[in-house]
Amino acid sequence: MPFNLKRLREYLRTRGVGQATVKKNGSTLQPEELIRMLRLQGENQRELFLTHLDGAPITFVCYPPSVIA
Repeated sequence: MPFNLKRLREYLRTRGVGQATVKKNGSTLQPEELIRMLRLQGENQRELFLTHLDGAPITFVCYPPSVIA
């Protein structure tokens, strides 16, 4: 999805995500800063990947390997 803090926060909240691991490639945001800004609450986990596609910031929201197995 295109990176938008409010949309990402709402997306994660509706899925009960309370813990996230953030990885980045070319993003100016620091992982700790993004986690603070998201103010997550819930029991589920996700991995967030921040990168660029055609010059625009995007976010991939993924299940961590421990959830899939």
